[in-house]
Amino acid sequence: MSRSWVARCLVAAALLVVAAFAGGVGTASTGGGIPLPPGWPGHLLIGMSDPENGAADLRAGAPLEARYHYLSGGVNTNQGWLTWAQGDGSFVTNYIADSAASSFMPVFSLYEIRPSLPGIKNADEAAGDLLNLRTKATMRAWFAELRTFFDRASAAGGPVVLHVEPDLWGYIERAAHGDSAASVPVQVAATGFADLKGLANNAAGLAQAIVHMRDLYAPNVILGYHVSVWGTGEDISRSDPTDAHVDELAAQSAAFYRSLDANFDVLFAEFADRDSGYAVTVDHDGGEAWWEASDFARHARYLADLSRALSKRVVLWQIPLGNRVMRADDNTKFHYQDNRVEWLLGLQSRAHLTAYINAGVIGLLFGKAQPNDTCACDDAHDGVTNPAAIDGNLTGSLSADDDGGYFKRQATAYYHDGPLAIPAAVTRPAKATHRRHAPVLRVSASTSRASIKRGQRLFIDINVTSKGPAKALVAVQLFPPGAKRAAYQLPFRNQRFHDGRRRTLRLRFNVPRAAPTGQWVVKVGVFDPDWKRLYLWTEHAAQFTVR
Repeated sequence: MSRSWVARCLVAAALLVVAAFAGGVGTASTGGGIPLPPGWPGHLLIGMSDPENGAADLRAGAPLEARYHYLSGGVNTNQGWLTWAQGDGSFVTNYIADSAASSFMPVFSLYEIRPSLPGIKNADEAAGDLLNLRTKATMRAWFAELRTFFDRASAAGGPVVLHVEPDLWGYIERAAHGDSAASVPVQVAATGFADLKGLANNAAGLAQAIVHMRDLYAPNVILGYHVSVWGTGEDISRSDPTDAHVDELAAQSAAFYRSLDANFDVLFAEFADRDSGYAVTVDHDGGEAWWEASDFARHARYLADLSRALSKRVVLWQIPLGNRVMRADDNTKFHYQDNRVEWLLGLQSRAHLTAYINAGVIGLLFGKAQPNDTCACDDAHDGVTNPAAIDGNLTGSLSADDDGGYFKRQATAYYHDGPLAIPAAVTRPAKATHRRHAPVLRVSASTSRASIKRGQRLFIDINVTSKGPAKALVAVQLFPPGAKRAAYQLPFRNQRFHDGRRRTLRLRFNVPRAAPTGQWVVKVGVFDPDWKRLYLWTEHAAQFTVR
């Protein structure tokens, strides 16, 4: 492939976005199929999260087409996005201008319900969100912020994407009765906004208000509705449902969206809210977060069902940036591993991308969700240059990015090979091969005494609860002070657990007369019955002192 051909492709992609900002791209269609949002290119675009004034650097690093940023901080905390930059919404104006100057489509994720008062004081996120929706002063401030956003975005002269309140719609769906958004109270017309007069004071009225205000003040804004797959009450990445059940869950999600009676332009969906390596290393989830081929197939099927049912295309958002290719990602802070970038943009990934495109996906937006997750940037601020020496095709690359430069390299390769065209029809992927995930477990431990003399007997209770039925091996290890190896270990083999029922396993430990004195640590691991797979590891389940 010639360099000149590649250059022409990249220039053409850039010009397409520039034309969109200039108003030169109208509503795209897919030959009688599900339409694309206005101004969207006819191919799968790739973007990533990017800070204020970062567009030029991002453009220099990779031929991406979109960049996104959160709008958050709370509507009544004096820390919200309206106070950023020079205040009065100037952050949005500046971000749009910076994006246009480097030929990016700007995307904003509005996340203001959760961090606002009074709900932010509630540790339960769902309860806090629902409280804010019912609080008149909070919602009045929220609608005022939304009006300011539309005023700033209307001057863009081209498409601006507003992704509205991730997670919120999932919590509303779970609180709804009979899949009806009208059953969830929200202060809408009651806020006193003239534009909202006559709209119902419920979640359906909220969605209708958002669309109505967009139509009035900023018709160039593409509205994104956030799909939380767990809004149905079941997370398919954890439950491993059959294809028929995936279809049922997608139909349930579609029914809730229809109950809003509001026409958003595009659906936003996600994979996870953290790198898999973070989930294992920090959250100790036992590997549940890692996806396999069957998980991706179920995910694509659910999206295809939803896309076809609602006649809406899909943007996959906040895709984790960790990888297992570069030496930079070693499951330490800012360098956690994941496999989504490899699946979507790695070697032999065109087939995977094609499956998602056929399922209705038109954009991939990569970015970290947790502060310490992996970034395709130098968030670690260590300036460390990382060689790519594991994958032979990448040898010789140097990057100071926390992910070792893998994402930008693979995104560049995607555009080098030519971006994939979006087909008119949305189709389901091939039937998934189902596997059973690790059980969802909770483990705690306690000792009969906090302090014990040498030669005495200690009882250690291990409490295990499983979300669903499970069979497992529970290994208990006792570590003397400062030891790197266990001095004592006992496996409880072939243990069976049932839905939500706590089982207590008791270990009797006769403290040796020559046992080291000081603080001992109890560690607990839960494995499959053959020791081949770790389900959950609890590094510090309990402790006791030998004196």
